[in-house]
Amino acid sequence: PRWEQFHHLVAPVASHVPYLVVDGNHDVGDDSFGECGVPFFARFHFPNHPQPYYSYDHSYLHVVAVSTEEDPVWEPSTESYKWLEQDLAAVNRT
Repeated sequence: PRWEQFHHLVAPVASHVPYLVVDGNHDVGDDSFGECGVPFFARFHFPNHPQPYYSYDHSYLHVVAVSTEEDPVWEPSTESYKWLEQDLAAVNRT
């Protein structure tokens, strides 16, 4: 019921405006009501799955989505930090 309620609330906006999602503490953490991300990942497609980060270009905009639940992107030793560094370095700025 929680996911159906969320989709009902977001549908008026999501049917007209694209939006991004990343998993958060209520989706995969200790307070996920035991769901451990299963409903979340079943409902949303991630281009870089199973990595909890992805990016894409839309016109002149480079969009990055990063989850901090599994791998702190602010720590230089993490895979997500290394991915973000490489991703941003590869952005076409012309």
